[in-house]
Amino acid sequence: KKMKNSNGTEYKRLIEATLAATKDQSFASVGFIWMQGESDANNRLSETYEESFHKLIKQLKKDLKRNDLYFVIGRINDYARSRQPNDHWIQVRETQVKLGKTPGNAWINTDDLNGGDAKQPDGDIHFPKEGAVALGQRFADKAIELITKP
Repeated sequence: KKMKNSNGTEYKRLIEATLAATKDQSFASVGFIWMQGESDANNRLSETYEESFHKLIKQLKKDLKRNDLYFVIGRINDYARSRQPNDHWIQVRETQVKLGKTPGNAWINTDDLNGGDAKQPDGDIHFPKEGAVALGQRFADKAIELITKP
């Protein structure tokens, strides 16, 4: 299904690759690691972020024929904190926390992983090597926590 502000090719590739890789297999759980939202914030799409996320989950459940999906959401970092306030950035961050608190989902903080202040070389949207490693560990720890909850 074509998602808003996208031509749908990324989603189609995701589903095709997932279905091909998991053909004739069964899984106790299906989880997604979600580190996305910077473009939404920068392109002033914060008002539709939550709705788009729910539509994505609905479509994934349909296409994967699973109702038990979970998401670990990496909240976009505080990269813009030393700049003029960006209401869209703030709203996406707040929405990610809200979504991460819904049943079956979780969120992780990434504010300390981008190398510090946005004026510093590594203090930006992207993570330096050490931050990327820590990000992966946080995602893994939170995913394990979700799938082992009683």
